[in-house]
Amino acid sequence: MMEYKAYTQYSGAEAWLHVTYPHLHAVWTQAVANNFENILGNICTICKVKPSSGTHYGVKICEADKQFLKRTFHYQIVYSPCTKEGVCPPRPRGWCQMCRLRFCMATPIKISMMRIGDK
Repeated sequence: MMEYKAYTQYSGAEAWLHVTYPHLHAVWTQAVANNFENILGNICTICKVKPSSGTHYGVKICEADKQFLKRTFHYQIVYSPCTKEGVCPPRPRGWCQMCRLRFCMATPIKISMMRIGDK
């Protein structure tokens, strides 16, 4: 663990993402490089449906997406591929987990702020 300003950086999250989902790691790397900014105001940067509950992992996201990311990384969940060939649109409930993770990785979230649990 490394201390950085107001939050703790954890090692392992980026490595897990790179090994488990190399295509999503590339999407996330591009989002960070583009220095994406939320121009939606108080709307979730990921789903663009629900109101943001604040800044989590460096971006404004809703509580549902925050918990989804937390579960995914902490439990190192491997989701099954999208049955609709990756075209699931964001919805308030019940959208494909792989597409939801892809939308999450398309934002410049600070995955170094996420803890990886033991498998």
